[in-house]
Amino acid sequence: INSIFSNYLYNFALIYINNILIFLFRLKKDYLTKVRKVIEQLIITRYYLDPKKYKFTIKSIKYLGFIIKNVGI
Repeated sequence: INSIFSNYLYNFALIYINNILIFLFRLKKDYLTKVRKVIEQLIITRYYLDPKKYKFTIKSIKYLGFIIKNVGI
């Protein structure tokens, strides 16, 4: 799945197995644009999402054993 998102990796997305973390340090509008790009790429490559498993516009998340906040890890 990393090859599908090679243009996005470390620019605004991190991917580990089936976990996609989309991050931005700017405006919410920019964030929503990036989310749309990721979802469009998933559709093109026929990967499917379970909407119940996703959280959007949160300020803190546990990811791979780390707590990531808008101020850092």
